[in-house]
Amino acid sequence: MPGVFKAAWLMMAQQLSVQLGYRMAFAQVALFEALGLMGTLFWWRAAAASSSNANYSTASIVVYFIVASSHQILQESGLSRSLSMDIRTGKLAASLIRPFPFLVQPIANGIAFSLSRILMIGPVLVAIFVLVPALRDFIYDVATRQSPVIWLAGYFAALVLALSCNLVVRLGLGLLAFDMTQTWGPELLFIAIFFAFSGAVYPVDMLPPVAVEILSWTPLFYMQGLPNLVAIGRIAGDPLGTYLLRGCLVFALSTVLMIAMWRRGLRKFEAIGI
Repeated sequence: MPGVFKAAWLMMAQQLSVQLGYRMAFAQVALFEALGLMGTLFWWRAAAASSSNANYSTASIVVYFIVASSHQILQESGLSRSLSMDIRTGKLAASLIRPFPFLVQPIANGIAFSLSRILMIGPVLVAIFVLVPALRDFIYDVATRQSPVIWLAGYFAALVLALSCNLVVRLGLGLLAFDMTQTWGPELLFIAIFFAFSGAVYPVDMLPPVAVEILSWTPLFYMQGLPNLVAIGRIAGDPLGTYLLRGCLVFALSTVLMIAMWRRGLRKFEAIGI
């Protein structure tokens, strides 16, 4: 793992140098993407005002949207597409050299992508919450319901779990290239399921409790639903601890499945080629 994080750090430095190499790059990543979300806030405000769920205020639904959109930006690294392309084009064959396993490259790249995005969009998000009184007051209220340190620690743990589950799921989608010539079909299916049930575009706790319980045994819930709800104070205390433990189990099982897919695909690749 230290080698993975070292590689991720180097790749992050490379990505930042590329993104900041052009004068407009910082504005495009840090400002234009944030401003691009503002149009949809009007829809969320109308939805909050007309919603029969009185537990959500306008401020809470807007903050949820900002948080969910930010998490989505962190997770969209194109990892599965690049990995499947590397497998299909034969780059994998040239990269199977120990002691640097091939999978370390996409893992390190995924970590680097998320870290560089946090550094780029983080200041913009902080400015939004500081400059908009309603959002600032809402976050202050969420943080002071419990210890701010405990709230931040819980959110950080949920975010790390979200990015970890996203990494494993994206790798698994990319590894489907061992068995099919085109992985766009599974990618599109996953995107449809992701947006329908992960909580990426609406608060997942608006679903029936039975549905939320079922989803909590899948990576989808931890990729978006959990960190979003923790950020707005909907999950805290003992329920959060339970979800984090369950999420670690889901992540471990997903990792085992991904490794099994990798080893099976590698045996097939070495036996017959792709």
